[in-house]
Amino acid sequence: MGILLLKELLVDETFSRKGISTKMLYESERYLLGKESYCIPFVHLKGFYKQFGYEAIEFNRAPIFLKEALLLNNKPRKYSNIERVIIMRKNGSSEN
Repeated sequence: MGILLLKELLVDETFSRKGISTKMLYESERYLLGKESYCIPFVHLKGFYKQFGYEAIEFNRAPIFLKEALLLNNKPRKYSNIERVIIMRKNGSSEN
């Protein structure tokens, strides 16, 4: 199986702080359970993803396609400023 990437967990500001992002991530966990996965959140969301078992990793430990997305393509544009995002990985075991 390929590498799983959690993408685009966005909630309109109008609905911010109502637990919607948490519910969305819990729902995605049904599909990710026991599988290694990655996400590229903004730095200020590190604690949120850590609650779900994601750990920040060094850039050099990221899969090549994530490195290329951050450095070469600059697509989508929100990743063009790589100082504002981090790469996080969730272990493939279901113990998280």
